[in-house]
Amino acid sequence: MFMEATPDKHDRDSARGLFASGTQALTGSQQRHLAAIVAHANDAIISHTLEGSILSWNPAAERAYGFTAQEMLGRSLARLIPTQHPNPMASVLAKIRIGQTVEHLETVWQHKNGTPVDVAISVAPIKNENGVIVGAATVAREIALEKRLRSALQQERVFFESAFEALQDIFFAVDLQGRLIRWNDQLRNISGYCDDELSQMWAWNFFTESNIPRVQRAISEALLSGHAHLQAEGMTKAGQPIPFELVGSVLTDPQGQPYAICGIARDITDRKKAEETLRLTQFAIDHCSDAAYWMEPDGHIFYVNDEACRILEYSREELLKMTVYDIDPNFQPDTWTDHWQVITHSRRLRL
Repeated sequence: MFMEATPDKHDRDSARGLFASGTQALTGSQQRHLAAIVAHANDAIISHTLEGSILSWNPAAERAYGFTAQEMLGRSLARLIPTQHPNPMASVLAKIRIGQTVEHLETVWQHKNGTPVDVAISVAPIKNENGVIVGAATVAREIALEKRLRSALQQERVFFESAFEALQDIFFAVDLQGRLIRWNDQLRNISGYCDDELSQMWAWNFFTESNIPRVQRAISEALLSGHAHLQAEGMTKAGQPIPFELVGSVLTDPQGQPYAICGIARDITDRKKAEETLRLTQFAIDHCSDAAYWMEPDGHIFYVNDEACRILEYSREELLKMTVYDIDPNFQPDTWTDHWQVITHSRRLRL
């Protein structure tokens, strides 16, 4: 526990002498250079005894905590610790006494006006010319802005992590060689691999053998152009094939150098089934024995089947350039609008 005491002149002189013994190995010019560095530093630099009595107090410390050097020399570091806050200095100085250093310990100090100040302190032992530890040097840096930025970054990280996990599609990231480095739950759920297995896998391990060259080319394309897009058949751990549509983009560092590729993989099984159903439907319509026409609201033809072409004796290319008025004199522009209204309301029109 630190005890606050009012220093007298003898105490201050003894403290300064103790500190000076730790710099005796330096030449006069070196000591002046060191003093200039301390005086002009942006961070508070404080030297003190192994009991916590302050030996030096630089201008940055005055600016940060409001106390002058006269007010702090010979005082205990405990003066800077808010009474309601845990005091870490006892354990810090215990480490200093056995020659250890303390790096970036975050704590709270107190300004002269009572305002708490978030700080990160680094403490190192001071040794005399015989290698004996005679004191310590503490560098204190205000980190209020740093803590706010860290908090904001943490919130952003949580937001993006939550967004990735909420995706119905697979999110992934691979390094420049194609090894998987990040993924969301959907990859695990769809592929059937556990996290330990995924951490050892490469991008092409998720695809059928015939699709592996396409995946490798897509990675090369992304590195050349910045992005890539492909459709390829994947394979689950259980051996189930799944068609995927993938889009990927290159991630670059602040210097513009690529370091990874991230992207989205979407299971397009339902789309493939719908496309196959559409192809079968189109085949059936094209080969049915009745003529079939598709018209737009303005009367233009946008699809006809084979039987319509046979009956009208036009090619499909010719009919797709025509309107309903061109093939049926019963339909005129001034009457087609009425017919269209009937069709859209009743879904059919018989003539």
